[in-house]
Formats: sequence, C-alpha cells, structure tokens
Amino acid sequence: MFSADHHARDFQHSNQRTRKKDNKTNWLFEEFLRIVKLCKSEWVLVENVKGLTDTEGGYFFDKITSGLVKLGYTVSSWVLNAADFGVHKHGHGVSYRVNRWY
Repeated sequence: MFSADHHARDFQHSNQRTRKKDNKTNWLFEEFLRIVKLCKSEWVLVENVKGLTDTEGGYFFDKITSGLVKLGYTVSSWVLNAADFGVHKHGHGVSYRVNRWY
C-alpha cells in the first residue's frame, strides 16, 4: 500500500492568491503520480483538502484522477468531514481510495 498526502496548501479555500494553474507548486501532483507509477502498489490511499475539487474548476482533481486511471487504477473519491471521525476540527478533506488488480 502506498499512502500520500500530496501538496495541499495552495488548494485551500482560504488561499485565494495561489489557487491557479500558473502556480508551479500546484503541479507537484505530477511527482506524486511518478512515484505511484514507480511503486506499482496494489493500493493507494490519498488525502488532500476539499479545495482540490474546485480549484480552477476541478482541473487538478481531474488531472490526478485521470492520471491514476491511466496508471491502471480504479479510483473512488469522496469528501469527508474530519469532525465525523472524532477530530476536533471541522475541516473537510477529499480522500481517494485507489486500487489495481493484477
């Protein structure tokens, strides 16, 4: 299993200044996908902030999802509220559960 929490700061709703395609750090997901490809793990678990789903109209969320599919994975994703799991924070995050059957 490969588990990751790739770069999230620039996707946060509170950060309106750098939630754009021209911010180089928003493209770090490409390195994440490269590492997933190298690891060839059967399962991948990914977590990020909810803002990933709507930054640039969902562009980065779609790129990550389609990148994982191109690597042969089946992708399920959902938005979760941390407070529902006993965390003393009312933050929402997006989680991916990704698997590949050989």
